[in-house]
Amino acid sequence: MKPTLDQIRGLCSTDEGRKDIANPFHFWVEGKQYVGATNGHVAIAVQETDFPDGVEPAPGKIPTTFGDAVREARSASRPITVGEIRAWIDPLPPDTECSTCDGAGTDADCDVCDGRGSHDWPDCEADHDCGNCNGVGGFKICPECNGRGKHRPRALPARVVDGVYVDRLLVRDLLAALPADTVDVLMRWTDGKAWVLFTPSKDDAWVGIVMPMRFDVGTGGDADTRPKLFFGVLA
Repeated sequence: MKPTLDQIRGLCSTDEGRKDIANPFHFWVEGKQYVGATNGHVAIAVQETDFPDGVEPAPGKIPTTFGDAVREARSASRPITVGEIRAWIDPLPPDTECSTCDGAGTDADCDVCDGRGSHDWPDCEADHDCGNCNGVGGFKICPECNGRGKHRPRALPARVVDGVYVDRLLVRDLLAALPADTVDVLMRWTDGKAWVLFTPSKDDAWVGIVMPMRFDVGTGGDADTRPKLFFGVLA
């Protein structure tokens, strides 16, 4: 099986400044059709025979970036199971409830006007509409948690190979987008350290992409002691 549209939709960006990647998109690589999703840090591309309704063409340079990743993934040569990956990223700290919306993700009061929609200006007796919420007093989608109702822990660097680190939370996000019956995958990291790639071991139905992060060894955390995910450097 391969990821469904609903599964990959969870990797779309919720950042108000990245509306160009707020929804899945489609593109072509060497005559094959793909549907993809990304939040700018983790991504997935799924081979499809038909583009689902409402899925627009990929914006900007995304087709080129994804095309390079799909071609690169074909040379993935480190077999690993999803169970091994899960064991490597665990344990992960839990998300914390958003205090702005009390975990609801919606109907959040504006923290500037305390939900009133207006506030007093210094040396002025009249109320004025709050500029933060445009006088509404709140938000349909909580601006602090982007509607999730929870806050993620801070980034958790972990070593893939010497000098290449990924955020374990991003790997978790990618695994969540895969079909439940996914067992065996292949992995690869690029010499240019542009990404860490995951692909099925039996076909090229999808490719998962995790962007490495900058991390200075010795700055703390468990990235220095956690075993490397790759047991050796791959060509």
